[in-house]
Amino acid sequence: VDQLMFKSEQRCSDANVRANLIRSVGSLGLILVNSTDMTTTAHAMIKSIGRFLLEVCSRESELWLVAESLDTLMDVFGEDETDQAAADIALVDKLRALVPSLKYKVRQQRKSLGDHYLVVTTVNANLTRFIKYKGQRTASLSATNGHST
Repeated sequence: VDQLMFKSEQRCSDANVRANLIRSVGSLGLILVNSTDMTTTAHAMIKSIGRFLLEVCSRESELWLVAESLDTLMDVFGEDETDQAAADIALVDKLRALVPSLKYKVRQQRKSLGDHYLVVTTVNANLTRFIKYKGQRTASLSATNGHST
């Protein structure tokens, strides 16, 4: 199911449909995260969802879809149970790398965002805080894992 959604988003020319697919993938991630038992399969799927959403962020030309994807990433990976998955896919480093281009695009396109202004500016404001929070969580996790092996 996840591969079908991932490939569908890549091939779809309608930005609104791509946004709905991004949200659907995020909803699946939240269901997995909030399940009572984080199984190996759920962990692997959350990593796949994270990689997919990061890929959307790096290749999507529509700024508002990048913001939707980032918002979904922050929703899914905002839960502490996702710390290991975030570390496994280098989420924090990849998000840090996206910040300069995101901020540049927001400055460039601020006046032309129309209905998408709110999601773009909210994500732009929250991303740095999220990176700091998740960076602290995954750094301490990595340090703990590093000493235990």
